Amino acid sequence: MKSILQEGSSVLKAVKKVWEDSGRPQEFTIRVHDFGKKSFFGIIIKPAIVSISYDIKKRTEGPKEKVISTRQQKIIKKEGRIVKKRDVYIPKRVSGWNKEMIDCSIGWLSQIIRILGVKVNFNYKVDNRILNIYISKKFLSESEDEKMFFISLSYLLMQFLKRKFKRRFINYYLIIHIKQS
Repeated sequence: MKSILQEGSSVLKAVKKVWEDSGRPQEFTIRVHDFGKKSFFGIIIKPAIVSISYDIKKRTEGPKEKVISTRQQKIIKKEGRIVKKRDVYIPKRVSGWNKEMIDCSIGWLSQIIRILGVKVNFNYKVDNRILNIYISKKFLSESEDEKMFFISLSYLLMQFLKRKFKRRFINYYLIIHIKQS
């Protein structure tokens, strides 16, 4: 079984579109999630949302077109030949912490700690999307307070990074530790 969710200006248009996109299956189930809403003048306030569930083997025809994404162009193929080429923006994928992000994080952390009046040394270790920063000595006497302090510092550094690089850091972690001797 396969399900596809579609929205449209009306329930009928959404059902027609999802049925065409799924390859016109003979047996299918339609579920209306939202009937949509139009204003007095016929302007769509909220679109209709429907889903179709069907067995892939019981389609009358295959999917209409195949979309292949590349860096500069979106190529739409229909029955093995190229129909359209269109320029599209595809964001660059970042696999982990790069040198510039690490240097910024260490620099900002050293400035914050220097303002606090504590002299410490830093080491770091990168493991794909996890940046572990090791500090040479303890800041606070209570370990729970120190833990909360480091969590706050990590959050603050991540906010600085988001602002500087103007992007989201989803699944990136910055963890500050005390170096155990």
